[in-house]
Amino acid sequence: MSKRKAGCRVLLTVGLMGSLSSCFWGDEDSTIRLGDNYYILTTTEGDASLYFSDSQAVVTEPLLGEVSSIGTVGKYLAVCHYPHYYLFSLASTTDEAARKTRIGPLAEKAFRLQLYQVTGDSALQLMPVL
Repeated sequence: MSKRKAGCRVLLTVGLMGSLSSCFWGDEDSTIRLGDNYYILTTTEGDASLYFSDSQAVVTEPLLGEVSSIGTVGKYLAVCHYPHYYLFSLASTTDEAARKTRIGPLAEKAFRLQLYQVTGDSALQLMPVL
């Protein structure tokens, strides 16, 4: 297991299977839908990138590359790009809004503090993408 993947599993212990139950595990292209607008696209080489599906724009640039784990809490999508963490608002309606309202990059301690400030909960266990 890589250091990058192992580090992201260290986060706290509240399960979030219910939060990710809306995920759609797609076809052979390894697409993971997250909420209404976000998705993870994995390649056969093992790379995973976060994208925003915006019906008003064609987006070719990921919001974040080299994603190792994800989770949802409240109205936020938490993403680990080891050793950094990010929060994306699930309420974003455009790619531009998702990019402008992104919180991060954050170190793990700052991430937990920010998570508590925006959701009232600092406990979150991220799930590995690959």
